[in-house]
Amino acid sequence: MRNINKDNRHFIGSKRLDRRRFLQFLVLSGAVVGCRRVDPTALIGTPTALSATLMLDLRYMLENAAVDYGPHPRGCDVTSIRGSVRDADGSPASGITVHVWPDDVSRTITLSTDESGYYSCDVASSTTSDAFHIQLTDQTGTTLYSEVIVVQAAAHCDLNLMTVNFVAMQ
Repeated sequence: MRNINKDNRHFIGSKRLDRRRFLQFLVLSGAVVGCRRVDPTALIGTPTALSATLMLDLRYMLENAAVDYGPHPRGCDVTSIRGSVRDADGSPASGITVHVWPDDVSRTITLSTDESGYYSCDVASSTTSDAFHIQLTDQTGTTLYSEVIVVQAAAHCDLNLMTVNFVAMQ
């Protein structure tokens, strides 16, 4: 049992505790969770220090809502993803960043479209049945130009080259 006297001291059994020790006892015993008032700006700094903002500017979509599969010219020793990015008038979109990754995002491949709007990357050193994700962004990676397109590879020598073309939205 605890009693509180007039000078705000607490008694547990026959020991006298000051307020700080009493709260420490409660926290350590699990009776309460320690709380204190914290200035939010001390935790996050100034708003200009935050730079993890992604912007949506969905400009491109999968052409014909389809992925084309075919045999790779180098045979069964590789699986590749290639494609093009075109504006609404059919002009190539150069300098668009293309991110390609399997389910393991630590293996992300990042490349840019060339002056003809083309990109190409090897994603496996043999045939595979893994799924790969593709997304277009600006050069800094902070503005998303497309939704994530998931492409399922086929572990067959006649289907180990996947062509994923993007066109500008109308």
